[in-house]
Amino acid sequence: SAAIFAVVAMFIKLVPSGFTGPFISMVRFAIGIVLGLLYLKLTRTPFHVRHKPFWILRGFFGSVAMVLYFTAIQMTGSGRALCLSLQD
Repeated sequence: SAAIFAVVAMFIKLVPSGFTGPFISMVRFAIGIVLGLLYLKLTRTPFHVRHKPFWILRGFFGSVAMVLYFTAIQMTGSGRALCLSLQD
């Protein structure tokens, strides 16, 4: 997970500065949804949601965390934002 965060942080710095953290997060989520649905379709894996309230909370807090992460990258450097995101 830390390696993936580091790679994403490096690629985010290549994005032009006109794009905001929330916009980059929205694009990342859209790409993730498309790739996830494509994977489910190609593998014919059924998708069932169990414990819907927990699923919704996970999505909400994950979205907030990703928006804050990309905003931190935009406001500081990718190295500092990565270090802050990995703090326990």
